[in-house]
Amino acid sequence: MNKANVVAKVYGACASMTMACKGHLDACRVSTRPMKVTDNLTGFTLIELLMVVLIIGILVAVALPQYQLAVAKSRVATILPIIKSIGTAEEVYYLANGDYALNFSDLDVNLPADCTRVEDNTTSMKLKCGADFIFDIPSDKVGIFVNYCPGNNTNFSTCSNTRSFQIQKFFEHIEETARASSQGKWICQPIPGSAFGQKVCSSLSF
Repeated sequence: MNKANVVAKVYGACASMTMACKGHLDACRVSTRPMKVTDNLTGFTLIELLMVVLIIGILVAVALPQYQLAVAKSRVATILPIIKSIGTAEEVYYLANGDYALNFSDLDVNLPADCTRVEDNTTSMKLKCGADFIFDIPSDKVGIFVNYCPGNNTNFSTCSNTRSFQIQKFFEHIEETARASSQGKWICQPIPGSAFGQKVCSSLSF
């Protein structure tokens, strides 16, 4: 084999090796190239989630008080007929006996099944109606006082500590001079310090 042939074979072998190495490197470059993130992937950012939570919080802060006010007014509307019936029965009793009764059993009135006695003695008459109210006819017999204490009307002590307002229906014949001007009147009296009671009473009209 002459020198020219040897040189040609060596050159050819080197060229083949160079091409193989180049192809291998190109393959490596392709395989290690970072993947492109497509535009089809969607999601929420933390800022967007925080904005949604903030908006929900604002809506709740605005809507919840209005909802509670509407609930209280609707519940008051349900017990007004009961107050009126007791008041009418008391006036009938007064015409027959010259005094108002402190015992519901002395009155000619049909009470709802969910109205039960909480306290019934010679000094005060109290009636629990539903889960929201306690009716009170105090010993001075000036009227019917209905306390709003939702979920806390198992006894009068608990109710008096949690009530927000009181519906007062005064009797027609009040001997107490200080309250003579209130005879026959309906009054919504907010409990001092109760902003909710103030709102309810200002929204009611009798």
